Amino acid sequence: YIDLSYNDKAGGDRSTAVQHWVRFCGVMAVDGMWARPLAANASREEALAEEFLVMQYACFIVEERGCAPATAEKYVSTVQGWHARRFGCKLAGGMRMWRLKALLKGMEAAQGGKRPKKKRLGVKPRQLATAMARCLGGSSALEANWRAALETGFCGLLRGAELGTATGESWVPATGMTREDVSFRWRGGREEAVLNVRPRKKGARTVQGKSVEVLLVGGGRFLDPVRALRRLLAEDPMPRERWATTPLFRDECGAAFSTAKVRGVVKWLVDMEGGDSRLYGAHSLRMEAPPPRWRRGCLRSSSRPWAAGGATSTRCTRSSPMRRRARLGARWRMWTMTTLRALTTPRSCEAC
Repeated sequence: YIDLSYNDKAGGDRSTAVQHWVRFCGVMAVDGMWARPLAANASREEALAEEFLVMQYACFIVEERGCAPATAEKYVSTVQGWHARRFGCKLAGGMRMWRLKALLKGMEAAQGGKRPKKKRLGVKPRQLATAMARCLGGSSALEANWRAALETGFCGLLRGAELGTATGESWVPATGMTREDVSFRWRGGREEAVLNVRPRKKGARTVQGKSVEVLLVGGGRFLDPVRALRRLLAEDPMPRERWATTPLFRDECGAAFSTAKVRGVVKWLVDMEGGDSRLYGAHSLRMEAPPPRWRRGCLRSSSRPWAAGGATSTRCTRSSPMRRRARLGARWRMWTMTTLRALTTPRSCEAC
């Protein structure tokens, strides 16, 4: 059960920080052990020796792996939490590592201060629509899957792992989107699609189950995710009894799209449009958020989905996406809790 509390379902052993720690201790530790539980009656010299090993690990991350000191600090924190839950105690017996903080601060000063964040750009609706029309005609089942995945990810502000699965993970119907997780309905003379999604935010607490509904409105000028989903189901049919075990977006082998594949396709489309693919990735589908002046009707504006861990953080009136659907491609996300799923009428949504 403890292992299942982690996102990787393996007790955190697969995290990058822990894997680096295991390899580092195999070379630098005297006994070669990556499990470092220290007895409660250990001497101060033993605790300081363990602290020095952690300091060497931080230097390894910065000098050998080329990471920033801030990244090394996060790696140490990840290893601390993993070690505490795996072995019942933190590194160095839980001692406050004052020298480690000074070391990280000194390395940051030696590099001339904090490194600027890696520049990332978001794709625009017209840019994405033009690239897909040129490179993904949608005549085959694979092209229909990719068009539907990209349009749904853009209009629904979905992460790459939410479209399919994280790189290196196995897709399971309980957490990944299936054909059964999409439904269509007509309201106000327009067709809408509703997706049941499980949040996949890195570093956030694990949210069990597909707890969030994503509402997509059709009829966009550049992008129409509802029409793309309809076309997907027509080009890539599947018997209804297998919908519950079939990924919503899949490749020619039937496997769910991974974050790495989504990133690669986005970069490829940008290259075909003459852009710099180094500035784009899977997260670029979420970065071109509507400006605040188009967010009338929101109780609280937020360009970061799942900011409240699946609870209600942004609620738009149903008329808001209708007003801006032609400009943005019907891009909208509706946040719901279990108690709000009964509020289905437009008047109820506006009242909340």
